[in-house]
Amino acid sequence: MASRASLFLVLLSFLGLTAKGQSLTIPSHHTFYGINPDHHMVGYSKAFSSGLGYMGLTTMKAVRTATFSDKFFFGPSYTFGDEQNTIWSATVAPGIWTQGAFYNFPLYPINYGVVSSIQYKLNENYSVRLGLNFNRGNKFSTGTVGFTYHLGETFFPKERDTDTRKIALAFTYGGNINGHVFFLEAKLSNKLGFHAIALSDALHPSRGMTDRYYVGPALFLDDEFLGPFDISMSIGLYTYGLVNNFPAYPLLPGSNIKVDYNWKKHLAFSAGMISLPLDETQYSYLGFCYSI
Repeated sequence: MASRASLFLVLLSFLGLTAKGQSLTIPSHHTFYGINPDHHMVGYSKAFSSGLGYMGLTTMKAVRTATFSDKFFFGPSYTFGDEQNTIWSATVAPGIWTQGAFYNFPLYPINYGVVSSIQYKLNENYSVRLGLNFNRGNKFSTGTVGFTYHLGETFFPKERDTDTRKIALAFTYGGNINGHVFFLEAKLSNKLGFHAIALSDALHPSRGMTDRYYVGPALFLDDEFLGPFDISMSIGLYTYGLVNNFPAYPLLPGSNIKVDYNWKKHLAFSAGMISLPLDETQYSYLGFCYSI
């Protein structure tokens, strides 16, 4: 109990320093993604030129036999190194972990721990990220490798021209020998957006694919250094049994990654994989994408 009270006081002090520094420093927004054989991790952080800031993230099983349950973290952070002038930086964030966003509501178990990372800057927008997470209460520690996307000084660009305000929509059709993939993606001006996917079996009934419906927030990578390729990835929720399970739909975690090769102005060849860890299933697909 005393250790939790001490942690609470440290967090309050850290947040107070962050709030005090906000009016005197330049903010920087980031999203990041990491993975290892057990799980995915996606998060958001805000840091100031003083190094102070805050961070939140969630983890999700990559396979059914993963050794831990899905978890959520939030806490203040400090970044060592000037991101504007150096290629290396490190971040440490003491904070609180919890789990069971649905089944533990509203009495969430609280544990304390630390999230740390080292970033290697590739260009103005992207960094390679090596992370180490530690959860004291669950004796949980894990490492991830991934990347950080730098959103800039504001979450959305300040410009008011039509190019930065619009939402870019694209439709993808993909398939494999077991079924079809119908895919809508929306991209905002800050490279964030969402994926909405419907899976349909090709042979009724198909042993290899069950109708499912997926939606999740997405990150889009389409900068010049990727050449003709675009990458988008998301972590979200899916359900099934649109008629039979109404209105008590099950909600299960999933993820999707898609790579596009831009062939024509609005047309691209696509390849991707949808991962459904609690079903111990991954669907790979090939198809094409039409951008509006």
